[in-house]
Amino acid sequence: KVALPTVELAEVLRTLKLSHSLSAEALEHVLDNLLPTLIDSPELAEYNGPLENLRALERDLIPLARVPRLKARLQIMLFSKTVRSGHDELVARIAQLQSACDQVRQSGNLKRIIGTVLRVGNFLN
Repeated sequence: KVALPTVELAEVLRTLKLSHSLSAEALEHVLDNLLPTLIDSPELAEYNGPLENLRALERDLIPLARVPRLKARLQIMLFSKTVRSGHDELVARIAQLQSACDQVRQSGNLKRIIGTVLRVGNFLN
């Protein structure tokens, strides 16, 4: 179940309103659970008869079924919701890597060990 009426969700997807408060979890739910149904039912998007003849579920899905390139739009919206956290994670990991590199470069003990290994290697040669 999506916390947003499907008519509003369809409009958000149609206009790609990236600033909408729709959560990434809700988008994943639509992508994983509703999209396969919509892809398997192209006649739903083409239905022009009275809506009263349809079940409630079908009436709810018609606005989504009529969104052009629905899958791509869902993926774009999901990416826009998750890119910030992915970016923040990468920045944190890069900072850790830079810190580790600085520690290796500044380590006097490591320089002494490498120097000793070099002298032993030269001696054995």
